[in-house]
Amino acid sequence: MAYFNQHNAPGEIDPDLPPLPDAPPPPRPGSRRWRMVDRLVFMALGLGSALGWAVPELPGTRRIVYWLDALAQFGAVFAALTLASIVFYTLRRRWLYVALMLVVLAGHTFVLAPDRAAHAPGSSAFSSTAPTSLAPLAPTQGQSLRVLSFNVGPLNPRGLDALDATMAAEPDIAALIELPTVIVRAVYDTGTPEADALRARYPHRIIRAPVDTQNNWTVLLSRWPLEPLGAPDPKPKDPDYFPIAAKVRRPGDRGGPFIMIAVHASSPRSFGRWVGGNIVTDRAASIAVDHMLQHFPVVLAGDLNSTESARRTRVLTRAGLTLTRPALNFEPTFPPNLGPVGAAIDHVLVSPGVMVTRFSTLREPAPPGRPAPKFSAQPEGFVLSEDTDSFGSDHRPLLVELVTPM
Repeated sequence: MAYFNQHNAPGEIDPDLPPLPDAPPPPRPGSRRWRMVDRLVFMALGLGSALGWAVPELPGTRRIVYWLDALAQFGAVFAALTLASIVFYTLRRRWLYVALMLVVLAGHTFVLAPDRAAHAPGSSAFSSTAPTSLAPLAPTQGQSLRVLSFNVGPLNPRGLDALDATMAAEPDIAALIELPTVIVRAVYDTGTPEADALRARYPHRIIRAPVDTQNNWTVLLSRWPLEPLGAPDPKPKDPDYFPIAAKVRRPGDRGGPFIMIAVHASSPRSFGRWVGGNIVTDRAASIAVDHMLQHFPVVLAGDLNSTESARRTRVLTRAGLTLTRPALNFEPTFPPNLGPVGAAIDHVLVSPGVMVTRFSTLREPAPPGRPAPKFSAQPEGFVLSEDTDSFGSDHRPLLVELVTPM
């Protein structure tokens, strides 16, 4: 069909002919590149969400799981990036990717917000307090229980200050991990002011000595008698792979007996240490399950070297324990002076039915004129100067007040 005829002037289109269809717009420069980036972002963030679900179900002795668990430690970072991507795709009006990212964010939410222990109305959930400013337990709270978890650090230059902080917090039971020599002596010795004061306050204790060259002294201090549970053979092949577990014979008028488990799962900075820490955590979960089935209240405290999205913490929550840390409390426990760069790897978990009345991370009030805390990485690990506000440790202590069922 001709667009021009003899009745039209040269170059004039015949008005009786249908209009030509619009030509498709030329492809935008880089649009294919953007689509590839969108897909990669979705797959990466989706993987981060899936890791929190999958890693607890995988064996803790496989090297591939070791690398997957290393990624799962950053679940909170993946969730923050997912939220930022939702805002980004909303501004670009990429509604399909907005919907996909909302699904990914829901996955992160279920991973990062496992069952939490019930908090009493008006409980203090976000406090970061000096131990000397804590109010004492009310006399009418017969079932109240104050638990301290503190990785003191074997290289702590201020071990006696850390011990003083422990005494000032007045816990009923305390899990002290990676003890420096000065505290080990106070635990073992008699006749010194520190040892006598500690023994007068906490006459009952279970001590776990280090294995080989690891500075892994751990002690469970208690006001009430302790009955060890699941004590391993005197010379097992893996003595460092057992948590400290005990039945605490608390008087009936204070709530009766409960189970206390102190855990130090070794840092996953190597495959072997990761496996050893997983064994400790798995055994702690097994002890907790056995005694929850017997209707004992269970409290687990310690340094898991695991964030809430990583394998060790997820194994414990899958076993039925609940986190005492509120879902919106993101204050790190390690390292203590690097702000958002740090991670919450110290935890206190409880069995269902135990209520939290206060969750605190303890800080040391800095006197006027004290310089800013200094932090450095040494071959032996992370070392803080004597100016740190966490009593010389590279971890912040946790103090949790609980109400256990009768």
